[in-house]
Amino acid sequence: MIPIKVCQFVAGDYNKPNNWFSKYVEPVNRMYCETHGYEYAVDRISEEDLSPKDRERGLHWLKVPLMRKHLKDCTFLLYLDADCVFYNHLFRVEEELVPLLERNNPVQRDKPYTDTTMPHFSMLVAADMLSESIRGESLFNSGVCLVHNNAVAHRILERWNNTTDIPGLEFTKHEHPNDQMGFMYGAYPYNRSDVRVLKDYYLLQGRWGYFIRHVCLYITKPERRDHEFENLFHSPMMQRNRELSRNRGLAYAFA
Repeated sequence: MIPIKVCQFVAGDYNKPNNWFSKYVEPVNRMYCETHGYEYAVDRISEEDLSPKDRERGLHWLKVPLMRKHLKDCTFLLYLDADCVFYNHLFRVEEELVPLLERNNPVQRDKPYTDTTMPHFSMLVAADMLSESIRGESLFNSGVCLVHNNAVAHRILERWNNTTDIPGLEFTKHEHPNDQMGFMYGAYPYNRSDVRVLKDYYLLQGRWGYFIRHVCLYITKPERRDHEFENLFHSPMMQRNRELSRNRGLAYAFA
């Protein structure tokens, strides 16, 4: 069993050669995973790979069957949207994120947990939706998810994946943010006690996240997204990350 796996996917226009993902995101994330000994899986999905169900709904929904597939052979799966990049490579998933799945971890806890049947949460997401544009404790962003491989997590992902088949929730097939609304309305209400919604948004993601940066600019300004990733790629922080990789004797992923 792989202890920690990081997975992303690209499809449609994101899958074109020499685009922003292949130039900036994948090299950085691959270097991060190499530095810490994690498996890094990138699924490049073409039109021929799509199932009939995939073809009926927005491409963002592809993350859910992807997570179900990759969770099978690891202990913890960290899913990242394509526009997410590891910013600070000194942080390790098992030190910063995995402990937050423990129910007795007091970080951002409002009240004691009384459910002692499961000592751990099965999924970790961050409060907030659409990066810095919309905030609210009842909202969260599914662009970064840490999932613990257990029976509960598999049930959550199955229920999430089937949300678009539920009468009254068909709008989640395409209405933005489709997969996120599917989770909010079709899966989360049945598994609130198993999902931790982290109020410290910038630990898990965000445009200014100090561990993982979720640029979230592609919706309205693709040129801003590309510029943002280019700046991250050449930033002093990324240079420090390269040095960390070199100092550990690794073949760092980019110059």
